[in-house]
Amino acid sequence: MSDIKKLPDVKEIVGAMIFGSTRSISVNDILRCIKDVAGTSEDYAKEYGKVTKGEIEKAVKELIKEINRSPNGFSIVDTTDGYKFQTAANCGRWLRHYLEIDKPSRLSMPALETLSVIAYRQPVSKTNIEAVRGVNSSNIVKNLMEMHLVKITGRSELPGRPFLYGTTKEFLNHFGLKDLNDLDSIKPAFMAMAQKGEDEEEQNISSTVQEELDRQEKEDGAPRQTNFNL
Repeated sequence: MSDIKKLPDVKEIVGAMIFGSTRSISVNDILRCIKDVAGTSEDYAKEYGKVTKGEIEKAVKELIKEINRSPNGFSIVDTTDGYKFQTAANCGRWLRHYLEIDKPSRLSMPALETLSVIAYRQPVSKTNIEAVRGVNSSNIVKNLMEMHLVKITGRSELPGRPFLYGTTKEFLNHFGLKDLNDLDSIKPAFMAMAQKGEDEEEQNISSTVQEELDRQEKEDGAPRQTNFNL
């Protein structure tokens, strides 16, 4: 590129786009934008038309490395949809006060417990969730769905075909995760809760299934058979 001292380098453009974007922005989004501008420009911007995906990926890595070199209250994080700037969690109380946000968006302990079961056992039915927690979780699951952290992913083959639940992209973004493989790094307690009462859960599920089969036998007047290995 000619007259490089007067032109922004690729890293500057990438940093500006991540900073200015109102949502997570991917490498492909950035590349497409640079190519589009180059293709419709007659000035210096046209020179960026030869920028490659590799150059943008390199620029992102350099930006992340430079920003993380010293604590500064923010960072670039890699989400499921791309990259975005994010403020540091330990600075939240001052940011909330400045923005006049009275209450932080926090999950209650029962909600976290329910979310942990869903996250580590998905797809999972409400019966499974309640077998692990030992209490009715209908309202909590409903609230998690309203928060777009949980969604219905299908139906079980169990009698009655109950809904199965799993986590959403918003769940990953909420906890700063790129994908579900990163779960262990943020909440070791999640796994402990999700694995709680393994034996008790199997007994509870078996009892629930048997009760459902007994009820349907009474309604139909004929015994039913199942292929479930519980």
